[in-house]
Amino acid sequence: MIGMPFNSSTPVLYYNKDILNKVGVNVPQTYEEMEQVAKKLKTQGYATFS
Repeated sequence: MIGMPFNSSTPVLYYNKDILNKVGVNVPQTYEEMEQVAKKLKTQGYATFS
């Protein structure tokens, strides 16, 4: 699961390290990587954004 706070002046990304490790992906460093990770998480049955 990946989340971004609604009220923040600095872009912040929260993620569940255990889920990313379980699925076998690295922490995304770019928005393109975040899209790729989200797609992989979704195929594994995880909600991707909240």
